[in-house]
Amino acid sequence: KLRSLLSHPPSPVTHHSSPITHHPIFDSLGWWNAYGSYYTEVIHPLDEAALREVHSVFREKGFPLGYFGLDLWYRFRTIGQAIRYQPDPAKYPSGLRSLREELGIPYVLHLSALSEENGYGVAPGDPGVYREIAGELRYHGAIAAWHDWLRTQQFLERKLREDPEAAERWFSGMLEAFAEEGLPVLLCMQTMGMVLAGLAHENVVAARSYTDYLFVLDPALKEAARRGHPEMLEGRVDHFSFRLQNLLVGSVYWSLGIRPFFDLFLTRENPVVGGMDPEGEAILRLLSLGPVGIGDRADHIDWDLLERLVDGEGKPLRPTSPPLPIVKTLGEDLKLFFAEVELDGIPWGYLIALNSSEEKASFRPEHPGDIEAVAWDPLSGSPVEGKAEVPPQGMRVFLLSPVVGGVAMLGDLEKILPIHSGFKAHADGGLWLELPQGGEIAFHGKRPHVELARGRITEEKRDGEVLRIRFSPKTTVRAWR
Repeated sequence: KLRSLLSHPPSPVTHHSSPITHHPIFDSLGWWNAYGSYYTEVIHPLDEAALREVHSVFREKGFPLGYFGLDLWYRFRTIGQAIRYQPDPAKYPSGLRSLREELGIPYVLHLSALSEENGYGVAPGDPGVYREIAGELRYHGAIAAWHDWLRTQQFLERKLREDPEAAERWFSGMLEAFAEEGLPVLLCMQTMGMVLAGLAHENVVAARSYTDYLFVLDPALKEAARRGHPEMLEGRVDHFSFRLQNLLVGSVYWSLGIRPFFDLFLTRENPVVGGMDPEGEAILRLLSLGPVGIGDRADHIDWDLLERLVDGEGKPLRPTSPPLPIVKTLGEDLKLFFAEVELDGIPWGYLIALNSSEEKASFRPEHPGDIEAVAWDPLSGSPVEGKAEVPPQGMRVFLLSPVVGGVAMLGDLEKILPIHSGFKAHADGGLWLELPQGGEIAFHGKRPHVELARGRITEEKRDGEVLRIRFSPKTTVRAWR
């Protein structure tokens, strides 16, 4: 089957239905101070000085940062009910526009429900006010609007619950106002009805697929309770449920043409706010095809992990489609999802195994396309021989690499996603790779047929079944035939 694909490459893979597929919110790493960040508002409120520290450390490391995702940057009396979308002078005395011009980093700006005592002098459900709000966001330096607390706005404003037409005017008017300013919208705390209504608006590009990352961080919840917010403890969710919900709901959003947002994550466990399996969370964010953002304190970022998440230009590594459920497994203890990396018809992919039971589970990782493939654990850096074990309430992720002529290409093993959509590969009587920057490519099994159209091999190393071949920059090579 694979030899046939290589000899007769198919037509290009159909693109995702969202017209906005390339945007900094998807094509770069962001830094967020949302709930779950070290700078969670009820624990360590973010201010201008802290934001400057974050910018400074990214600049010193030479790591490209796409944007700041700023939560609660405006004035409010009650969290979730904004007064006006102007920078809080107590937090940002220079103003966001000046900071944007000075630091050179744009924003994804948070909005919440609008307070009845707002500074616009309108009822919170008035759609007309969003033209003014959208203009303000653009003025401050926003490249996207992150509208949170959406279902809260509908709950607080009675006419938005009583009159469906009023609710539609509010929601559509808001989205149209942002579209006029060229701002894509990320939905948060939305209802499913809002997701469906958003399908009529091309600038609705993403929606959060579950709750705040904060609610899986026990130390952070306890610290929030200690600081006067004991109600936060009631929202706690376990790690398994957080991941399963994001994957299931995320697959539904993707099928509708909207990218899921799994929320930010922390690259390193923090003694105050905690953390959760940074490598596993990072892989899920990359595979989701939604925004990828971290929320660490400036001096607590795992830079080695960040380097493994991006290509040479700082773009997050991605599959060609996000994890979709293998439906027959959803009723089982071990639930499987598969994210494709299809490059010119050659079907690599990542198999996610979630174990819902209290006992460890074992299974044989197999390609859902009934294709002979090598299973590789990208975190342990080793092949899976026979069955793999998944810990109780735990997760494992495997790269499945198709075997052709006794050889499987594993890709760049220095990256957390060794095979990704950024590879320039095509099937034309074999697997042709274009490697503008050169680098090391790993293969499993026999030594592959290597035919250089340009460039050269600079090093070969074999370790058991794994062969690593380093190529010079500007290499074009055929690895299979």
